[in-house]
Amino acid sequence: MEIEIVSPRKLLTGLMMIGLVVGGVWGALVHVPRARVAAAQALPSPTPTPLLTAAVFEPTATPMAVPTATPMPTPTAVPDNLQTYLEGCRKGGAAAFTPDYAGAVVAASCNHGGENRPQAVVVHATEGELPAALAHLRDPQSRVSAHYVVDRDGTVYQLVPERAVAYHVACGVEGCVSSCPAFLCGDGRPETRTVGIELVNRGKVPQDWRGAVYEDYGMAFGWRWWEEYPQAQRDALKRLVEDIAVRWGIAVDPDHVLGHYRVQGKRDPGPALNLFWERNGHPMREAVFP
Repeated sequence: MEIEIVSPRKLLTGLMMIGLVVGGVWGALVHVPRARVAAAQALPSPTPTPLLTAAVFEPTATPMAVPTATPMPTPTAVPDNLQTYLEGCRKGGAAAFTPDYAGAVVAASCNHGGENRPQAVVVHATEGELPAALAHLRDPQSRVSAHYVVDRDGTVYQLVPERAVAYHVACGVEGCVSSCPAFLCGDGRPETRTVGIELVNRGKVPQDWRGAVYEDYGMAFGWRWWEEYPQAQRDALKRLVEDIAVRWGIAVDPDHVLGHYRVQGKRDPGPALNLFWERNGHPMREAVFP
């Protein structure tokens, strides 16, 4: 085999040709990724999707309702009428004074004892008409009295201030009956701690009596027919007792509002006046204090 000797010029030319071929291949290899990168860079950048932000729960303080205390009823001040009354009696019986009960008409009686500290109310019946009852309760010779008299039409008369003892009940001679509460009659002097109310009423009446009659089926006091208490009188009694109870802090219940017969051996105010119970007779009627 013959070996051809290549001249330097041909060798240089060949090398240059090889370089061009290699450079083209390398350029292609290099420029393809660069084109891809350029194309990728030319694409619009995606807008980042915002992350969901969890709502932060901030509790709103709900204002708590501040409890409002229910005001207790304020007792009406007991008027300072005792000295005026006593001074009037000392001067001869003209004992004008301010009534304890705003709706009362003053018809003063000077039949009184010492200081009264009311803890209960005792209800009576006059067993007669208003003029005779007022005259008797105001007569110095009678030695009896009451704090109030309530007429059939509901008119209220005050004879003695509540702070003074009225001679409407006593256990000194006969003694108190067993039905009288101990706090009231324990020392035999219930007049020193009670307010006495007289209701104008005849008590027991004949069957053919001209006025309204209550028929007591049980004949509680050995009698069947009793004068009825008009509604106006019953309503006036209720208002008066409730007013007294507020001023002196007295409970309105059977131990603190009671008939005369529960203190002494009497029959008034009789079975027609049902303070806290239903009547056992005709006509039926709701209690004064239901």
